[in-house]
Amino acid sequence: MTTTSSKTRTSSGRAGSGRWALCAAVTEEMLNDLMVFAVGEGVSLDPVTTDVALPAMGDVRLKVVLTVTGGTFDLRADDGGRARVVVDATGVVDVAAVDFEGDSAPVSPMLPSGPIPIPIQVAALVDPVVELRDDLTVRAGLDVGGGELIGVSVPDDTAAPDGIDPAAWMPMTQMFNMLFASMGTQLWESLGEHVGVVGSELGSDVGAILADLGVAVGRAEVSVGSGLLTVGLPAAEDVIGRATPSPVAGKRVAVSVAQSGVHRLAALLIPLALGPRPLPFEIEVD
Repeated sequence: MTTTSSKTRTSSGRAGSGRWALCAAVTEEMLNDLMVFAVGEGVSLDPVTTDVALPAMGDVRLKVVLTVTGGTFDLRADDGGRARVVVDATGVVDVAAVDFEGDSAPVSPMLPSGPIPIPIQVAALVDPVVELRDDLTVRAGLDVGGGELIGVSVPDDTAAPDGIDPAAWMPMTQMFNMLFASMGTQLWESLGEHVGVVGSELGSDVGAILADLGVAVGRAEVSVGSGLLTVGLPAAEDVIGRATPSPVAGKRVAVSVAQSGVHRLAALLIPLALGPRPLPFEIEVD
């Protein structure tokens, strides 16, 4: 059974009004398929550098260049209305001790000098963002800047990279994990400042369709439940009725519209249904 959280947030984290022109209920399975599509062959992020003073190590500088290669959603009703996401990435990591003059040196004989490519796994709680802008473009993604880090680590089953002695790799990963545990929060904050919202920008052609269905400019309200993400797009003043969440399971999305948007939606879908090509989705009318 799918249970929903009692907490509804706008994608900026504020409590919402609940009057929607359009509502989409997306299952966890569907979100994970969409994640594969969004990541594609990889999403490169800007380099992130953070400095911190560590016991027995002094001032340490950690530089990470991440390329996101995949990820999964783990939607839970008890995560405060946020989406739990685990991101897989390849990271080029450079760790160095920094002296008073800014010169760098190896931190430990257990760590290589210079950058080393390693797989990294990042788990975090983030706010999904869906927003119709004034120019009718649409932003959809995850707010890294306002998120909460759960942990950064090198996966346990990671094989030694080329050029690294397999016998030395295990203690090396333990050292990296210790550094990530000590510096992960600062690294996450720096990443949030650099990237803000990670996601897609959709053109005004998509936004024009949403506006025609009665969606007002602004951010959506998001509710996270067990295995289900519900997105409610705010209604314009002239919209009659309101969209409400619909039950859904499996790799599917359930979309509902307010009363005044039904005929507009039909006008969009009927030509597609009568066209020469089959629709890439099923339509159920209730």
